[in-house]
Amino acid sequence: MMKLKAVLVILFICIVKLGNAQYTKEKLTLLLTGGSTKAWNVKSSSVEEGAKTYTFGVNNTVAIANAKAAVQSDKWNLTTDDNIRWFIVLGKEKSELIVSYDKSGKQYIKLTGQGGNRTPLILYPVN
Repeated sequence: MMKLKAVLVILFICIVKLGNAQYTKEKLTLLLTGGSTKAWNVKSSSVEEGAKTYTFGVNNTVAIANAKAAVQSDKWNLTTDDNIRWFIVLGKEKSELIVSYDKSGKQYIKLTGQGGNRTPLILYPVN
């Protein structure tokens, strides 16, 4: 009887641990890149002179275009400690990556800086 309880507890822990992970690295990579490259527009109201479009590629490159049409290329990487909270590193800058939906049902990504100084970026896919 004691062995059965131990097995059930271990099984429950495994289900809870794996069941809470809504996104995997592969799912987030597919979301960001669309399978090859995918562009995302910045919709944050506080961003005026900063980046306007992020284009993510499956080779972990990101092209960041600003309002003046200048393009900066960099690398990106996804990390997590618990498969629940995901972080994206763009060049040397780390942000928490949150997938969400607006009132109309459109999916968007929110990037929140880790230093507390940066205004969160809201990214919508380019259609």
